[in-house]
Amino acid sequence: MKSLMVLVAVIAGLLGVPAAASAAPELSLPAPGGPLPIGLRTLHLTDQRRADPWVPEKRRELMVNVWYPAVPIGRAPLYMTNAESAATVAGRKLDLPPDALSKVRVHSRENAPSLPGRRPLVVLSPGAGNNRITLTSVAEHLAAQGFVVAGIDHAYEAWATEFPDGLRQCVACGLPGEPWPAAIANRAVDTTFVVDTLLKDRRWSIDATKIGMAGHSAGGRRPPPRWPPTGGSRRA
Repeated sequence: MKSLMVLVAVIAGLLGVPAAASAAPELSLPAPGGPLPIGLRTLHLTDQRRADPWVPEKRRELMVNVWYPAVPIGRAPLYMTNAESAATVAGRKLDLPPDALSKVRVHSRENAPSLPGRRPLVVLSPGAGNNRITLTSVAEHLAAQGFVVAGIDHAYEAWATEFPDGLRQCVACGLPGEPWPAAIANRAVDTTFVVDTLLKDRRWSIDATKIGMAGHSAGGRRPPPRWPPTGGSRRA
């Protein structure tokens, strides 16, 4: 839950500056360490068959980042959008400028063409209250090694996720009792939907017999009930 605070504090400490410094030097995620350049596409997916468990009047919508081996052309994306950065800084009570997390450098190129080749898929799911961006370093490392990597934002379960129509914040976080067992079961269905969608997308040639999953905290608690949809796959 404190991964963003730790990330900024550690990087700033290594640079020899206080984490709250308004004129801090440019920060960057660790280098991926693999031989392949990385592309990034951001997908807005809607599961028309399912109502959102937190906002039942809406269909279930997800933001998904896909990192993949790519031709090294195009601009670098933002680590977080300005709105996500401001909401995260405020929600986590970080002593940082509101736009601090939008200025962290990443190593991928936005919408870069995919390199040819049939590739394994790794699905990443963040911990409760965190969005998919907090797994960027892991995703970039795997993509640089030759994997396609999908990071899922489970809507209304993160402090701040920007959708095309605006920012959505954590509904589950403010509920009484213990909402996370239900959230984890719902994440299993989210994951199945995302895997099914990616296997049909011709922008990536995914080997359906080589699909794994990893996650942080609530994102790694339980495998989906029917995933992947084809036989012979493995889980990680």
